[in-house]
Amino acid sequence: SGLDPTANFCITEVRGRISGVSGFDFEIIETNCDTLAKDVSISVFASRPGRPKKVLLFEFDPAYDDLMPVITLVDQHTVRISITRISSLILRREKLKGLTVIYQIGVIDYPDGGTEHSLR
Repeated sequence: SGLDPTANFCITEVRGRISGVSGFDFEIIETNCDTLAKDVSISVFASRPGRPKKVLLFEFDPAYDDLMPVITLVDQHTVRISITRISSLILRREKLKGLTVIYQIGVIDYPDGGTEHSLR
């Protein structure tokens, strides 16, 4: 009887969509979970236009709610994901099916705060 105290209550919200950059569509998603502490993460997914499968490229804990990553085209096979400040890095992928991703992160408040996974 009652609520499961271990259950996470999460709200997922699309914070941005960018289409057709270097042959990919990108989606920026904020996930906000109410656990014992407030847990917010920002994820950047990439997918081929018209395809349902999304691949997680970048995930981090934000330093400020209003700071979102900016995705820009560098050349035909390269995009840059820029953000001035994050709290901690969760995951970043640098290669995806012919796409190279360059990261430009100004400040990481807690560089050892999360477990960083670099996928190639």
